[in-house]
Amino acid sequence: MRPWQETVAAAGLLALFFGLALGSLRQESPTVDEFAHLPAGYYYLKTGDFSLYSKNPPLIKMIAALPWLILKPAYEPSIFQYPTDLRPWRYGTTFMRRNQARYADLFFWGRIPIVILAVLLGLLIGPGRAGYTDRPAHSSACFASACAPTFWLIPAWPPWTWARAFSFAPRSGPACIYSSG
Repeated sequence: MRPWQETVAAAGLLALFFGLALGSLRQESPTVDEFAHLPAGYYYLKTGDFSLYSKNPPLIKMIAALPWLILKPAYEPSIFQYPTDLRPWRYGTTFMRRNQARYADLFFWGRIPIVILAVLLGLLIGPGRAGYTDRPAHSSACFASACAPTFWLIPAWPPWTWARAFSFAPRSGPACIYSSG
């Protein structure tokens, strides 16, 4: 396959992914994690207090909740009324009840940043793929999720891409650390 054909195929697959993902956002109900994560992200953005759901890092939750800063859903500013071990889930229940009329719309808009991050990851991995065709199968595409690797690649990928373009870097990129070979 010629490089321009690979580029067209990759762009087509990314566009297909984006369309399918965007189309499914309204059809799927909030998952058990989203039920707690998105309200927690909004709480973090509004209060700066990260104690609501401290088992996971807050950055992705906050990014997902960014559209809610414009939509301004009702939220409970005090979380201390909830027991510590169930706090995220009780807070999610309160959030759902306070925003019942537009709950599905809020989650639609809260999912869009995650789809954008996934497409961004595809764009970041795509240009680096061309130099790896002579390598083993486990190369730059071995990522388990779309969010954390995206933020890892944003600062790390450009130096490798530029270094390889000027031929003073090895032919394996930063993602090769996930390789078993």
